[in-house]
Amino acid sequence: MSQLKAYWRVFTAAAREDRANPKRLLSATIQNVCRVFLVVEIYRVAYAVSGNHTLPFANAMWTIALCFAFFLNLGIRNMYIPVEIEIKSGTVETSLINPLDWRLVKFAQLLGKNSLEFLVQLIVVPIVLLLMIGPPNVAHLTPALVLLFGVLAVMSVVTAAALFMTVGLAAFWLNDAKSVFRIIDKMALICCGTFVPLALLPDVMQQIVRFTPFFIYAAPTRIFDPTAERALIPTIISGVIWTFGMLAICEFVWRRANKKMEVNGG
Repeated sequence: MSQLKAYWRVFTAAAREDRANPKRLLSATIQNVCRVFLVVEIYRVAYAVSGNHTLPFANAMWTIALCFAFFLNLGIRNMYIPVEIEIKSGTVETSLINPLDWRLVKFAQLLGKNSLEFLVQLIVVPIVLLLMIGPPNVAHLTPALVLLFGVLAVMSVVTAAALFMTVGLAAFWLNDAKSVFRIIDKMALICCGTFVPLALLPDVMQQIVRFTPFFIYAAPTRIFDPTAERALIPTIISGVIWTFGMLAICEFVWRRANKKMEVNGG
């Protein structure tokens, strides 16, 4: 319990630091609004000239906007940055004598730093969408379905944090982990439906993505997809597998990194 309180203090300290930077918050909000406006106008034309739509226009736009908030503003993908910086500077070596898990400290700091920005986008962007295109069709949603998507959101955050933490830990063996991040990040942006919702991807692409950790990363953003319910249980099973799988991989890499520090006298 005392350790949980310690991690909570780390989180709140990072959140207070973010509140002290209103310019960054305002800039992120303006960028997100502009980004959503451009995507809505582009898709408005695309939907007007195309034929069959597997996903209603409003639902597609709400899905993309949620992707922007979840991926860009919550910023789990940026987990690798503080990890790589501390590895290169050598300060990570103090983690071996710290009672708190260094990885969880970095995770709490990241969530604290981005939580306010994320919450602001969840308020501002829906208002913009309501004014531009109206509400999405949520007739398919039930309380049980919303609860299951909440479970998927937790697994998504954990899976993504473990994935990008592992990417950052690659800096122990590489001069620059950014190259690994760019490969993983571009794959995530494509496969997670950030610019094209998963429901609009070709069926073959959807089947391929379904068996990757990126599908779990994006799963919570499919709450506005009426077809997502059909594969929800297999998605949750896949989520459990990938969540524990990525945690195991991250733990394995972290133990190897610890041995490397010990051998080098860290």
